[in-house]
Amino acid sequence: MATLFSVIGVVIVAVGLAAALIAQSGPSDPRLSNGLAGLGDMSGRSEADFVNAIGLQPTSISTIFHGERLLQWEVAGQHVVILFTPDHRFLRITHRHGV
Repeated sequence: MATLFSVIGVVIVAVGLAAALIAQSGPSDPRLSNGLAGLGDMSGRSEADFVNAIGLQPTSISTIFHGERLLQWEVAGQHVVILFTPDHRFLRITHRHGV
């Protein structure tokens, strides 16, 4: 069962990556990179901290195995996917493109 959820998580990330690569690249938008840089040490940061720092709502939110959540932002050819714990705390950045 855990393997199934792992596969689903990988598929979600792959679909997001494919969408980012297919999307037309526009002018660079500094909100993602500036927002992430402004957070400094991300340990223990909440989802709300990321949303506030970036200044945009996530493009996609997915709940995966054990209640962990993937939040994705796609802006002007840039894409970042961040994994959060079930209690909405930063776990790791799983994907970055153009950020």
